[in-house]
Amino acid sequence: MRAEIILLELKLDEYALLNNQIEYLKVKMEQVLLQTDGGILLSMPGVKVTTAAELTAEMGDLSKFTRAEQLIKLAGIRL
Repeated sequence: MRAEIILLELKLDEYALLNNQIEYLKVKMEQVLLQTDGGILLSMPGVKVTTAAELTAEMGDLSKFTRAEQLIKLAGIRL
């Protein structure tokens, strides 16, 4: 029984460590996004750091788009 408690404590410590690392990476991602066009996405309701990073990576250089409709089509959204 004691061994199981020790293993559970170790797993909980590992979980806490991983959560801390994830939060650290989110802060770093936000810092990078704010230096790019991706920072605009963070101002949108419901768009968090991970989603903004994914969208920014998918869209790439926004200067290659001349109209908003092109981005909408890339996102697979129909108007």
